[in-house]
Amino acid sequence: MKTTAFGGVSLAFAVLASMVSAQVVPHRCRVDLDLTPRPIEDSTRSADVNFDQSARLRVHLFALEKPTSEVKVQFLFFYDEVNSSGKVDRKVEAQEHAPRIAGAGDHAVASDPLRLTGKITKRGVLTGMRYIGYAARVYEGRRLVFETCQPPGLREEVAKEPGLVAEVRREPPPSREEAAPAEKPALPLPPPVPAAVAAPSPKPSPPAPSTAAGEVVVMGFSFSPAEAKAALDAVNTLSVEDLGGKAGLSKTAAQHLVEARPIKSLDDLPKVKYVKTTAIAALKKYVSSPDGKR
Repeated sequence: MKTTAFGGVSLAFAVLASMVSAQVVPHRCRVDLDLTPRPIEDSTRSADVNFDQSARLRVHLFALEKPTSEVKVQFLFFYDEVNSSGKVDRKVEAQEHAPRIAGAGDHAVASDPLRLTGKITKRGVLTGMRYIGYAARVYEGRRLVFETCQPPGLREEVAKEPGLVAEVRREPPPSREEAAPAEKPALPLPPPVPAAVAAPSPKPSPPAPSTAAGEVVVMGFSFSPAEAKAALDAVNTLSVEDLGGKAGLSKTAAQHLVEARPIKSLDDLPKVKYVKTTAIAALKKYVSSPDGKR
């Protein structure tokens, strides 16, 4: 099954502010979704197909010319993990790709396939990963030039997921009336101060430090010394299940963290495959919670 979403229609929302000086054209971006169903053994229910399939996204870009800033694409897959007791946990698989755009024209960027597994227990309960939907974001430098999701009801969840850059403009540029402030009447100039009583020029204050002493900054997220120690303990000791269930990381990111052990410093986290801003944000949230501080 293949579905297509076009920027500019109700299923896609382009960021108008990013059109200024951007080489990637938002309204000419589109997304293809490939879902390959796999029949679950002993299943006779039509809804069960959502549990066992492979999902892959492909973003088609159009560039006016070779971009002067790096172009990045973020793929987000939303799915539910259902256990044998019927408990459902919403999960997000985040991927990041940086395509090489050498010139003008159409360009395609594909995600890695996401395998959604499912099985029926001896009691007849269907468990596993149930596909929900997807989102895709295209960045040119620090601008978000295109964003779409399917189904549209996922927009609130998509908005909660961190992007690939710290600052993203989502509002359109102000109109000329809004941009130009109203003219204020000129105030009278104060009388000149005699040289004998003129105040001395103030000394420039030293620049404030960017972070507190001992803090560790990873991909824009600040960790206090206690949080950094808790995060390092978590990535080196928690199982794949706990990294996904307790810490909220995606299954793929958790698996690659376990395979990369021992991790000696938080600065090494961005070097681990699939550990991007989404995983760092989840780890920061976990070590800031009561469960992560134990």
